[in-house]
Amino acid sequence: MARINLRLIVCINYLYKVSKLIVFFLLFVLISNFSLGDELIFGKAYITDGDTIKINGKKIRLHGIDTPEIEQYCLNQKKEQYLCGKSAKDFLKKIIKNKEIKCLKNDIDRYGRIVATCYIGEKDLNGLIVENGWGLAYRRYSKKYISNEKSAEKKALGIWSGKFIKPWEWRKGKRLKINVN
Repeated sequence: MARINLRLIVCINYLYKVSKLIVFFLLFVLISNFSLGDELIFGKAYITDGDTIKINGKKIRLHGIDTPEIEQYCLNQKKEQYLCGKSAKDFLKKIIKNKEIKCLKNDIDRYGRIVATCYIGEKDLNGLIVENGWGLAYRRYSKKYISNEKSAEKKALGIWSGKFIKPWEWRKGKRLKINVN
């Protein structure tokens, strides 16, 4: 009988210690989630351009990629001019449609925008844009999407089907030379 009581006391003591750990863990998770609240943004997205969206009024620049500017012209495979920045924006609209977007904050840029990696379900939205040829890996800030870019180039997708100026060069004033015959 004494042995059973001793075992019972040991079990109760063990359960008490385990319950304290569980309570500590739950408090830690709860506190962590409050501090991470600004790090996760989700909701319906308004598309500003090919690499910028707004969710719940927060302007979000997609991390690690750069897309042509809205007023930027490119040449398609037939050597015809088209607004490739608008095409990048249209592609983003098409894949987002009315879906919920989840963004994980990486940083804040010099313009005060949140820089984030965004997802449609489990798919990396930033990667999808580059993989389909409507954006480039922005190597100055990340190496993450280089393989996506190489794949799009190899398949001649999006802007890779013709000629273009890299968006960061275009913003500095470089333009395509158009031959008019």
